[in-house]
Order: sequence, then structure tokens, then C-alpha cells
Amino acid sequence: MLGARAEEIRAAADLGGAQIVVCAAWADGLSASVRCGLSAAGDADEVVILLADQPFISPAAIARVRAADGPAARAIYAGTPGHPVVLRRAMLERARELQGDRGFRDLLADAATVECGDVADPRDIDTREDLGS
Repeated sequence: MLGARAEEIRAAADLGGAQIVVCAAWADGLSASVRCGLSAAGDADEVVILLADQPFISPAAIARVRAADGPAARAIYAGTPGHPVVLRRAMLERARELQGDRGFRDLLADAATVECGDVADPRDIDTREDLGS
């Protein structure tokens, strides 16, 4: 999913065969992007949420979080919550009702947590300089 600078990103990045969804309401906050992505997912039974600026989240971390039981699960890194996040049917409708940037944290308050620090690096990469750190 793309939001801010969607056209610039499309022009500059090789997105492979990914189906691109543009969230026109991206400025309304994180929940607008979540709602847009969930809408694009249709009636999926499970949704995995990742952030594009965390390129070192591994397939092993995704698999580990997906294997957790419950309506929602999330990765943690040395006890700090992060991504991926998995939402299942029981949580998807609640997630579609989120507003602003605060509700997602509350939604995941009881989510299963899975330590992934040994299989992924959650660094947020916003600049080329961030890649070197």
C-alpha cells in the first residue's frame, strides 16, 4: 500500500508483481492506511501487516508470528512491540473501525506476542544513511 508520494515511489521503486493499493486518505493517520489495506484484502481470514520502511523483517519472523494462536499476534524485539502483526477474522472487523493513530495500540493490547529478535531486524529505514547503521 502506498500513501504519501505514491507516484514518486511507483516511479522509483521496483515493486515487482505487487498489487498496488493507494490510500488517498493517508494524511488521516495510521488507521486510514489500515482500513484501506483491510478493504483491499476483502474477506480474508488473516491479514499480515508489515511496514515498508522495515526491510529487514524476515520470512522467518512472519512465519513465527503467523504460528501464534489467538485473534491477533505481533512480533516483539527484546520486549518492544513491532511488526509483523497478524490479525485474524475475530479482530478484522474491529480493526476496520479504527480512527486516528491511537486505536491500533489498544486493539493489540491482548495480542499474543512472539519474540523475533533472533530472526529479524526491526530497524526503521527512512534514509540511505539509515542503511549504514
